This record gives sequence, C-alpha cells and structure tokens, in this order.
Amino acid sequence: TEEELKDLGLCGMLHDMGKMLIPNKILNKPGKLAGKEIKIMKYHTTLGLKILKKSKGRVPLSVINVAYSHHERVDGKGYPRGIGQEQLTRATRIVSICDMYDALTSDRIYRKGCSHLEAIDILTKMSGKHLDYALVLKFIECLSVYPPGSIVELTNDEVGIVIEVNQDEKLRPQIILLLGTDKKPRKEKLIDLSKRETDIGGEVYTIRRTVRGADYGIDIMKFYNSGLLQKGFASL
Repeated sequence: TEEELKDLGLCGMLHDMGKMLIPNKILNKPGKLAGKEIKIMKYHTTLGLKILKKSKGRVPLSVINVAYSHHERVDGKGYPRGIGQEQLTRATRIVSICDMYDALTSDRIYRKGCSHLEAIDILTKMSGKHLDYALVLKFIECLSVYPPGSIVELTNDEVGIVIEVNQDEKLRPQIILLLGTDKKPRKEKLIDLSKRETDIGGEVYTIRRTVRGADYGIDIMKFYNSGLLQKGFASL
C-alpha cells in the first residue's frame, strides 16, 4: 500500500542514523577496521535505536526496528542480537538488501565500488544465508540486468548509458551512445538495442559488459537531473 511504501522509504532514509555518533576517524578510515574499531562501528545499530527512540512516537516503531536490525542475517549470525529470518520484519530484510547493494557499488576511501552485475552476483551468493533469498530475486528483477543509469560497453567498443529497460528483452535496453570506439566523447545518439540497430561497420549493437562511469569521466547525475532516467525507473 501507499502507506507501507512511505514507511519503507523512511526505514531506508533513517536506517544508518546511528553512524552520526561514530567517530569520523573510524567512518572514514582508509583501510579495513580492526579490533576495537569493528566493535565501535557495529555499535551504530544500537546508537540508531537510542536516537530514534527519543523521537517519542514521531518515528514509527517499524523504522526504529530497521535501524536496530538491518545488520542481522537470515541465518541468525548477524548483529547486534543474532536473530534469524523469522524474527526479522520484511522491511528489515528489504533494507538489508538495498544497504548491501549500495555498499558494494559505492566508492569508498579504500576501494572502488563494483559494477551492477558484480554486485548482484555477490547478492545472489549471499542469499539464503545473509539475505532473504526470495527478496534478493525480487530486488534483481526490479532493477533488471541493466537498470537505468548503467554504463555499458558495447561489442564494438563504444560506451553508452542505459536510459530505459525493454521488458520483453531485458538484455537489449534503450541506451544513449556517449563515447566512440576510441573512448572519446562522440555525438550523443539514442538507440534501441531491441531493434537490432547496426553500427557504422554493419554489426548489431550488443552489450559486452557494464563499466564504471567514473573510469570514463561520465557523470550519471547529469542524465538523472535532466529527467532522462526517470521514465526508465518508472517502467521497472
């Protein structure tokens, strides 16, 4: 329902509230945490619980629960309580998947984020143990293989951005070509891969792999702010 969606959105916005009280030297450490640092970082779930409980009823209990439980695992080996799937709310299990995907694909001080395809491969391997299996499949289905905003390299070496998924052919979305075969900016061109359009050499445009936009100087937010990606997200 609309009310459940609003509640879930609030869960996503506030789930890491506890990190406000984690020292920056730990949050922004350029390397893996160790020993006491790990213990302090894990405490952000309890801090989130304490902060949101002070709202005195203004924040729904479901949201507070997600802030406290989003690092639990369906196999009961998470933290802070070590509870399993049957004790985790659906909102908690959904936010845990989104949080994990965001962590995998985002750049950190100590590493670059992985691609969409690498991330969903990791999520799939973690499902059933760390994450809810059925919800991981639904998450991947919602995002599609090449969701809007994905930067893709084609088999002819050109690079483009996915702006809309073709529901009948999810491996052949609509894209805007941005870089030529020499990886330099070219005149932007909209093509629909499902229509088997061909390049200058007569070869059908086909996606080879996803790549990181930052590696090619492509600003994804430029296309989002222009409104080009909104229709694509709405169609998922």
